[in-house]
Parts: sequence; structure tokens; C-alpha cells
Amino acid sequence: MLEDILQSPTSVSLFGVFVALLLLHILHSSFSSQKRPEPPGPRPLPLFGNLFQLDLKRLDQSLYDLSKTCGSVFQVYFGPKKVLVLAGYRTVKEALINQADEFGNREVTPIFYDMNQGHGILFTNGDSWKEMRRFTLTTLKDFGMGRKMSEQIITEECGYLINELKQYEGKPFNNTQAISYAVSNVISALMFGKRFEYKDPAFQMMVARDNETIHLTGSVSVQIYNFMPWLGPFIKNRRDIIKNMEDTKADVGKVIEELKETLDPEVCRCLVDAFLIHKKHLEDSEIRNSYYHDDNLLYIVTNLFGAGTDTTATTLKWSLLYMAKFPHIQARVQEELSRVVGSRQVQAEDRKNLPYTDAVIHETQRHANIAPLAIPHTTSSDVTFQGYFIKEVSSSHCPRNNSVSSLHVCPV
Repeated sequence: MLEDILQSPTSVSLFGVFVALLLLHILHSSFSSQKRPEPPGPRPLPLFGNLFQLDLKRLDQSLYDLSKTCGSVFQVYFGPKKVLVLAGYRTVKEALINQADEFGNREVTPIFYDMNQGHGILFTNGDSWKEMRRFTLTTLKDFGMGRKMSEQIITEECGYLINELKQYEGKPFNNTQAISYAVSNVISALMFGKRFEYKDPAFQMMVARDNETIHLTGSVSVQIYNFMPWLGPFIKNRRDIIKNMEDTKADVGKVIEELKETLDPEVCRCLVDAFLIHKKHLEDSEIRNSYYHDDNLLYIVTNLFGAGTDTTATTLKWSLLYMAKFPHIQARVQEELSRVVGSRQVQAEDRKNLPYTDAVIHETQRHANIAPLAIPHTTSSDVTFQGYFIKEVSSSHCPRNNSVSSLHVCPV
């Protein structure tokens, strides 16, 4: 019947008009308020949304500026993707603390799914994420994270870092590599039970790839890919990220295989050993359908190695920059350290006696604001928030402004 109708030119024209009107209706419905009230926001364009009103290089600042006119709860469109923005301490606290059950899940953006395939501890959800997160936190604590054992690892690595810096004899140099190597080695000691030499080519390449990958994930082109995934094959930065991940997985896989070959169930040397031993216990108990498989192990290690290195190393580099820029603050920190610690190595327990140094570290973290876009979240159910309706599976990016008011955004 449809074939007969379309044989007439008039019918074809009418059918085309009908389809056009239907598409306009769908677009209008998508961009219009529903019966249940939605938050206010700037009017979007079809397909492009509010992208022309946002600076994707400083998305956190753009959203903060919009909050001044739209209020603490508003929505924007990242391309065709609707996003709820929560601005200010009280609003963010109400959502992520008081209503944590509804707003607490994580969104896995297209680029992060490409990188992790639903495995690991950073960019996944559900029971696998909960179990892997529990295992990772418990194991790291068992190996001394935040305790005396990890303090010894850090102190030892500080010695290697100081020796590396002394080689420049006070001359100007780029400290990026040395600091990144030191931080990576602290994480490596916990994950692999060993550190790497700073001049190890494979180690240098792993650190360089991770730094590049983190830089690329924040690029404008990759952000656009997250809003419009169909553009993926045309985005070079996405292809570079995937290649970096494949190369890093290959290098990490070699280290894991070496640990497998020397595994002793009676002697647990590191996080990888703990995972492999627990996996073997489950297999011996004939528990096959578990989350303790090679993919989760591989992505846990790459998640910790990449994210852990970048955040700490970047904070340390900002600290050195601020000490150089504000020598009077550097002098007060040095005076307090000399008076309280003296010539011995500083220890975690000294913190309570170093209030000024502690305050400077916290102010560095606040002012440097190294992660203006935090890990996205999602809602687990339909929720009414401050009088506005938010659908289930709304996701939440978290840009944080330098001011006291922070920003959290939730794609609806």
C-alpha cells in the first residue's frame, strides 16, 4: 500500500511535508519543557545545543558564568545532550551528599568507555565497580597506604628524586619528568612490588603516554566526541588515546605476566599478587562467575598508574611554582620545617605540628584547581530536586570553579 501511495508525485510531496512536520514536532518536544517543570537555561539550537555559548577550553568557567544569570539549578545542551548544572556549595551538597543515592552513580562517557571497556575502578558502574573498588581500597590499606609502610616507600623515592634534581647543580630545568617518575614509582611499588629506574625506556614511555592521554581527554575535539559519538572515526585525538591505551596495556600486561610466573600464594608482594591469589582461591572453590578476571586486573592497574601519577605530580609541580613565585611564603614554610623537623626526614605524624605548611599545601590544592572537570556521575532513578524533575540515568560531570562556589553538571 505504501508503495502505491509513493508512486504519485502529489502523495510524495504530502508525505515529505508530513515527515518534516513530524521531525519539527520531535525537535520542539525535545527542547520544550515537559508537563513536569524542568530547570531554566539558555535556548539551545537544534543539533548544536548551546555549544556556541560555551568555551569548551574553560567549560567550568563558562558554566559558572551562566549560573550568575540562570541561578544555582539550570540546564544546558552539549550538542543534543541535555545537561543539568548544579552551582554553589549548598546546591551541590544537597545533591551529592543529602541525595547521594539518587545522584551517586557514575556516567561512562564514550571516550572513557573506549579506554576501559567497562572494566577497572574509575569509569564503570554496578556490582563489578563496587567489588573492584572494595578490593582495591582494602588491598592498598593492607600494603600501607596512608600508614607507616607507604611512608617508607615515599621517603625512599624522595631520596632518588633529590639525587636526580642535584644533577642539575642549581641550573634551570624542566622538572616534569623527574616528578612524574617519582610519583609513578610510589604507585608502582604498591602495584608491582618494585620501582623502575628513571632512565628505563619502557617506564619513560609509559609515563609519557599517560601524560599525553590525560591531556588529550580534555581536548575540545574529544569533548565534542563525548557529546556526538558518531563523530568518533573522524577525531584524531580519540584514535591517539586508544593507541596509547593499547600500548600501555601491552606494557602493563608484561609486568603482570612476570609476576604471575613468580607468584607464591604464601607471599603476597603487591596489589597484583593479592588479586591473583584471590582469583586462584575463587577458582579452587569452583567459583567461576566472578569479577576477578584478567581484564579487571589490567584496567585496575592502568587506572591507578595513570590517574594516580597525574594528579599527584601536577599538584607537586604547582607547589614548586608557587614556592618560587611567593618566596616569602617559601621562607615561612622552610622556617617551620627547620624548627619542627630539623635535619631528620619529615614524617606524616609531623603534620599536626606544621600548621602553616599544612595550610600552604591545602591552599595550593584549592588555588591550582588541577581537576576542573571531575569524574561524571549519573542518577539512579527519577528524582525531584529543588522543585525540578530530573530523569533516571541523568549523568553528572563535575567542573569546579576557583571560587568558593563549585559546579556540578548532570546530563539529563
